[in-house]
Amino acid sequence: MRTKPALLLVALILLASCSAGGPEQVFAPAPETSLPLGDEDIPPPVLPAPSRPEQAPSELGEAPEPPQKSEEPPPTPEEIFEERLANVYWQIEGTTDPEQVITGYLALQNLSYYSLREVDLRVVLDMNEFPSYNEERWFNNLVQRRRLLAQTGYCYVNTEPLDYRLKIISEEELADERMDYWRGQTREALPGEVYIHFVVEGEPGEGYSPLLAVNAQHTVRMAPNEDGVWKINMHYFPGAARKYIFTDALGYRDDGEVLAELEAEFAFAGESNPMRIPNGAATYDPYLAADYALAFTEGRNEAFYRVDDWSGNCQNFVSQCILYGFGGGEPFDEPLTRYMDGEWFSGGGGGSFAWENVDYFWEYAVSGQYLVCGEPGGAADLRLGDIIQTRTAYTHRDDDSENYNHTLLVM
Repeated sequence: MRTKPALLLVALILLASCSAGGPEQVFAPAPETSLPLGDEDIPPPVLPAPSRPEQAPSELGEAPEPPQKSEEPPPTPEEIFEERLANVYWQIEGTTDPEQVITGYLALQNLSYYSLREVDLRVVLDMNEFPSYNEERWFNNLVQRRRLLAQTGYCYVNTEPLDYRLKIISEEELADERMDYWRGQTREALPGEVYIHFVVEGEPGEGYSPLLAVNAQHTVRMAPNEDGVWKINMHYFPGAARKYIFTDALGYRDDGEVLAELEAEFAFAGESNPMRIPNGAATYDPYLAADYALAFTEGRNEAFYRVDDWSGNCQNFVSQCILYGFGGGEPFDEPLTRYMDGEWFSGGGGGSFAWENVDYFWEYAVSGQYLVCGEPGGAADLRLGDIIQTRTAYTHRDDDSENYNHTLLVM
């Protein structure tokens, strides 16, 4: 899935990822034999043991090192990847255990994401379901992009796998209304299909693959095929709902096409145009915004409500970060209502459209009524505390309307 980032900086905001020795030669004495020669047995000749010429001590020097065996070269990254991939395929091939399929599904993604090599997710996805086809293609397009970013050096790309744990949960533990939604939006469940809910638990502050959606709730719908092998035909996690609105199949992308996009995205555009600061205006401190994000990425600030992961909490959270970027270092439990206005506000029970909706925030931020914003020319101009908004480039639509659907804070 391609996204076209609209890079937005909010008001003074720079608005706003053994060696062994060689074999010894053994000289055994010749076997004793008797040769009958008349009345006497003649003993066989005795062969002298081999020796080397004697040398004077001064000529010997240090004792020579024993011959070394040639060591095997270390495995290449490709060999390591192929071995690990084969091990995952072996664990899930032909399995009739649904949870084992989910385990393999996550392991394949994790291996591919950090090895920067594509994998075949069709071994765990039911490719007769259209969203499954697009999910497999979208993920491999993402891996391709990461590989090219690593090769070009445009930005840091982590290639060290991160540990995570799979925790199965019950339907009663779900904190949203996803089951009611799916029953109304997707086809009826077929006989034999099951829903399995789980959480992928990971380490705080680490950057995992987006399909792992670490520390959030997942739901998969699964069914056995004619051979009794379970396949995933629907996977929901926070942010995944938009993949189900596609009506066209995603395609393979040429490296040259993606490289051209990356070059344009990371080109330096020079200094941003200076912003006029009205007298008495509060200025945005990106370090304060980043401090707030670090404090509450893994947990909720009880001074604010939380949009559950069904609807998406990204803009609500980034609005909080922006607010504290203007806050001058007050305690995090201080509401800072003096920096809110009639269009952008929040509290313990909810917030305005501009506060919690990505599209509405964009319109509010660029209107210039309350915030003064600058816009960087590309990803190379991004700085700490900047805000990024992205939108989905729908394959069936040619217009250039906003329709932003995700907000991020640069850390």
